[in-house]
Amino acid sequence: MLTVVAAFSNVGEEQQKAAEEARENLKRLEVGLEGKRFFGGDNIGFADIAIGWLPYWIGIAEEVVAINLIDAESIPKLYSWFHAFIDIPIIKELMPPQHKLLHHTKAFLQARFDEALFLLRNLITEEGTPPLVLLEVLIESYRRCCSSIAAFDALVRACTQVGATEGAYDVIYNLRSRDCFIAIHAWNNFLNHLLQLNEIDRFWNLYRGMGSFGYMENVNTFNLVIYALCKECRLVEAISVLYKMMKGEIFPSVVSFNIIIDAACKISNLEEMLRKMVKIGIEPSVRTYATLIDGYARWGSLEEALRLCIEEASLLLADMIDKHICPDHYSYAILTKGLCRKGYLTEALKLHSQILEHNLIQDSFFHNILLNHICKRKNMAVAKQLLGSMITRGLAPDVYTYGTVIDGYCKLGNTNDALQVFDWMIKMDEKPNLTI
Repeated sequence: MLTVVAAFSNVGEEQQKAAEEARENLKRLEVGLEGKRFFGGDNIGFADIAIGWLPYWIGIAEEVVAINLIDAESIPKLYSWFHAFIDIPIIKELMPPQHKLLHHTKAFLQARFDEALFLLRNLITEEGTPPLVLLEVLIESYRRCCSSIAAFDALVRACTQVGATEGAYDVIYNLRSRDCFIAIHAWNNFLNHLLQLNEIDRFWNLYRGMGSFGYMENVNTFNLVIYALCKECRLVEAISVLYKMMKGEIFPSVVSFNIIIDAACKISNLEEMLRKMVKIGIEPSVRTYATLIDGYARWGSLEEALRLCIEEASLLLADMIDKHICPDHYSYAILTKGLCRKGYLTEALKLHSQILEHNLIQDSFFHNILLNHICKRKNMAVAKQLLGSMITRGLAPDVYTYGTVIDGYCKLGNTNDALQVFDWMIKMDEKPNLTI
């Protein structure tokens, strides 16, 4: 049982070694199944009931940590026994659904990890405990209790969250000297921390040293590399990383393309990356389109942004077969701001009408942006009409909505209409803030 636990709590070579030992131990159980369907013979017995939970639990753990211990090839008799066991009606009825157990397990592990993070952050910031002192305690616990290597990951993450960059670095290198390593996701977390600090040179030094630590890049590592290249305006090299990923059978995620599209927005050739995404079967996300729209708006290509936004929304409303994503309120907000800043208020209002017609926006966020620009242009008749339209359509104006319109009337010296809007606000149970 200890080897099974070790297979799920270690990483890298240690995990593979523990997994092999666990398989050998599980094979010993097959002796009791020679010529029999169950340990009890043709029917289940006490032995079946006593260990029936084990493969079920292992299946959950395999899903969580992405390794395989029991399969038809390596342990055929035990594999067949387990599936025959859980197919018995009374067992199937009593066993909890595997998908629910998996969800519960992941939530439980995440909660424990978050608790460990909270405790480690407090020890570092409130108690002033150096990260290396905490590491010594965790290593001792790991050796005595065969605890999870996730404890080391939590320490690195806690260091990055409180800004203890050198502490995280010391923990990683100290573990290496003891032939003990953090998981790849913790390594990626530290690399991302360096990028957020804009320590690009240090990022590259650590990334190039990954091989000596025994790590292989995953999709998240490559996304960080793409992000680093884009920060340095090395867009061509960032694109080449995509091909390197695919050549190594690591398929780019939508995040990979979104990072490059964001960089392309600052240069040119915005839709080229979108075409590349679709070509290799990556489905663009809402954020992809929002980034494209933002890029067009920044470069003054508002007509192109408008075309992209409305065209994609129309395609989606016509049919949902196409691999397009309906723009969200963030996308429309970018577009509306760009139109209003360029003085295209009529176009912004037309966009607003089309959005309402298709029921694409169901909150006040988008309306507030439009109202703000209308009030700044002192067109209070249109502002009042827009506010009334929101209420009629069942869109609840928030305190910012009312405050914008009231401020617009007050600046024009029209206190009667300002008070009328204030009364609407009170009737809608919206409490005024100090500004109003």
